Amino acid sequence: MNYGKYDFIIVGAGAAGAVLANRLSEVANWEVLLLEAGGETNDFSDIPAYNNLLQRTDMNWDYYSTPQTTCCQGMVNHQCVCPRGKVIGGSTTLNGAIYSRGSPSDYDDWAYMGNTEWSYEKILPYFKKSEYVAFKPYDKYYHGENGLVYVNYTYPESVIANAFLRANIEKGLKEIDYNGREQLSVSRIQFTIKYSKHQNSEHSFLDGVKQRKNLKIELNAAVNKIWLKKDAAESVTFIKKGIIYKAEANKEIILSAGAINTPQLLILSGVGHKSELAQLGIEVIRDLPAVGRNLQDHPMFLNVFFRTNVSAPQHTVKENLELYLRGKTPLTNAAGLESIAFFNSKTITSGKPDIELLTIPPPLSVPSDIRFSFNLQEEASKIYNKYRFSNSNDISETKI
Repeated sequence: MNYGKYDFIIVGAGAAGAVLANRLSEVANWEVLLLEAGGETNDFSDIPAYNNLLQRTDMNWDYYSTPQTTCCQGMVNHQCVCPRGKVIGGSTTLNGAIYSRGSPSDYDDWAYMGNTEWSYEKILPYFKKSEYVAFKPYDKYYHGENGLVYVNYTYPESVIANAFLRANIEKGLKEIDYNGREQLSVSRIQFTIKYSKHQNSEHSFLDGVKQRKNLKIELNAAVNKIWLKKDAAESVTFIKKGIIYKAEANKEIILSAGAINTPQLLILSGVGHKSELAQLGIEVIRDLPAVGRNLQDHPMFLNVFFRTNVSAPQHTVKENLELYLRGKTPLTNAAGLESIAFFNSKTITSGKPDIELLTIPPPLSVPSDIRFSFNLQEEASKIYNKYRFSNSNDISETKI
């Protein structure tokens, strides 16, 4: 079925797609179509601390890695989970809402390798354009004041917040803004949260422009192919409620469907390694062997526990929700996180950061199914919960 012509068709309403839809539709005479395979967010997904639970909903594509030999050894079938957002806002709806730009040296390395427009000095203005910094003090050279992405700390601090800061300071780190002049530091986490609500890319970049007449947002619309003529992408087909639609683009088709779905859609469209396309019975439109390869992710180790003689208050779910409505922790701490530190594994305080520490402070009152969230084997899950819930009072939050 014909779905019409547009100047720009954007596939995927995640971190990139939502921004592109906002910026391109600023030009009133450009018609923009934004296609998203998932559906709406809701009040539950807006609570920062509940992001892990969203993996058990239809907001997640429910992907797993292939069985691994050097990682994921505590996981069922040695497979790690790969949460990917199937919802407006994409994976920014599922993530931990941490605002961390990365090390300036990473961007400069890309520039050195030939991507000259990706130096930190050239990218920084775009970070600042998107940002509305809601904490003080801050360095105006590194932060923006008029953007759409709210960046803030959460309060009140936990009983161990200062202890974590002091411990890292004793090791030589400075308590500074890790999104400022340098990243090697210890700090409270900067969250993308506005009035307690998780600011995914939908809330930041789409909520204020959905009424634009030249922007059409189609949800539950799964694109299954990009149609190319020679080297030009001309149209897409997508499925919605069992019906196949075709939409044409006058200018560009922008593929922003995420790290997994983007190469998948290219392969379905005949763009990829010719031998793999042949095995799948897909006509080769363009032989590009790199498509679907070289995906890299950072390793993570979860299970370092510290026991102290400091007491933390325990709250029921109802009490936590009441605190949340008043803009207070713990449910405003996305994924239950609070503090962050970056250091170099060899020198601690010099060179490029290669280790990131994150703390989940007591009370451990953020509901989660650790076995499901990380695909843990039963024995690994028992070990984790043995230490997490070593004090029976720690599970009082399950009572309402």
